[in-house]
Amino acid sequence: KGISTMSNPTASDVHIDAALSDLAIAWGSQQYVWDQLAPVVDVPKQSDKYHIFTLDDFRRDEIPGPRAEKTLAERGEYGLSNDSFYCDDWAWGKSTSKEAKKNADAALNLEQADLRYCLGVVNRRIELQWVSEVFTTSVWDTDITGASSVSTNQVIYWSTEATSEPIQDVRAQADAIQKATGERPNRLAMGREVLTVLLDHPDIVDRLPVNAIREVMLKHLAALFEVDEIIVGVASYNSAKKGATVSNSFIWGKNALLYYVPSSPSKDVPSALYSFRWGPRSVLNYEDTPAGKMADVIEVHDYVDVKVTASELGVFFSGIVE
Repeated sequence: KGISTMSNPTASDVHIDAALSDLAIAWGSQQYVWDQLAPVVDVPKQSDKYHIFTLDDFRRDEIPGPRAEKTLAERGEYGLSNDSFYCDDWAWGKSTSKEAKKNADAALNLEQADLRYCLGVVNRRIELQWVSEVFTTSVWDTDITGASSVSTNQVIYWSTEATSEPIQDVRAQADAIQKATGERPNRLAMGREVLTVLLDHPDIVDRLPVNAIREVMLKHLAALFEVDEIIVGVASYNSAKKGATVSNSFIWGKNALLYYVPSSPSKDVPSALYSFRWGPRSVLNYEDTPAGKMADVIEVHDYVDVKVTASELGVFFSGIVE
């Protein structure tokens, strides 16, 4: 493509590098799990609306009795509202001089290193955004808090091995959601610090196979909690600004989320939450401007949004371990 003399490249100056885009998809999120948390719905527009059905209307016993001959069947209505999504462009770029590329050691692929760097920045921001929007209090109909002694909407810290009952706590909340909605939660997401506590909890240790690999342990743990899948947020990050003292922490914290998602996601099928994606992740590769800079740019773009679409289908366990 030609080189633009403008301060920023235009759409015609930017090349979508198919090979690098494929590599970005192949690398995926690696340590990040934001794209596993919610079912992904591919959408044709960057912004649109999705339907919200009135749950109670689908659960009410309304037929007064058998239909009499030569009479019409009883009829009813269900409530229907809508909300909207907007797939923001989560993007990051890196400029590398042509001299650096020419002088790089044979074993150093700067193009792939730049891509890996940009992927990490984008995935980290999306993960942090998802956690702030759905993996927190005051979002779901029910919040349960860990405590040393219990009161309303509290349970004993799961890290208190002698008196806590994590399996019973999760099953009790699953029963409550199923009773209220008809759907039983089938996913349990948690931070790495929560998993570490659970794997050492006496109520769980005796029920797990000895010396099992991590994947096997998670499957058995899911069976104990009666969910189809356990998602563990393991990503950590440095929250300090560049040049400041490093401050590392886990993104997902000491929390857990029990929720329901359908096996066949769709904008019109109830789910605790959905991720909306506008097109696949893409990688742009173009010559930096102005032309005299003698540098190439790699950018990663991901148009996604996450929405809590049925708050009654989830329960959040906040600060569930000390």
